[in-house]
Amino acid sequence: MNQQLFAATCFNTLAVAPTLDPTACLANIFGSPNPTPPNDLLPVSPRVVVVLNTIGRGDTSGLAVGEGTFLAGLIEAPDSDVFRELIRQNSYNGMLQKMTVDLNTDPFDGDKPDLANVSENNTLINEPDFDDTVLAFYGPTFDGSLSGRLTEFQEALLGCGPFFRRAATSTASTS
Repeated sequence: MNQQLFAATCFNTLAVAPTLDPTACLANIFGSPNPTPPNDLLPVSPRVVVVLNTIGRGDTSGLAVGEGTFLAGLIEAPDSDVFRELIRQNSYNGMLQKMTVDLNTDPFDGDKPDLANVSENNTLINEPDFDDTVLAFYGPTFDGSLSGRLTEFQEALLGCGPFFRRAATSTASTS
């Protein structure tokens, strides 16, 4: 029954983001290993799963590439600076340049990234450009790791982490 419900929901939202992954639906876009469209502010195009992790943890803040760089690239905003200016103009205090809030870093948060809990059939970790399109964005420059901002218990609420033996930061797999 659950699999039928998933299939029906997925079928109704198929191609929810056709430029990112035409085969993904709303239920599984979060694990898509496809690269994102080119963004002139980033050295390489990160994977969809990496961008969604970074947005989930609060997007970029105070970096040389600017505030909210990943979301602007994900929605293919034609000009990131104009996009950020529109957000600033419509923010409650007139100062914000991104639509997300940074998650706190706590002493009991997980590894950045959590490679210890990557599932055995993970297709992304064996890609030849894994270091450039995944690990580079979880490192100190972008600090995009969602699992680095969640405790084991918070990861369990999302269905990942040590309880489920699934990493929150690289969920692309064949299962």
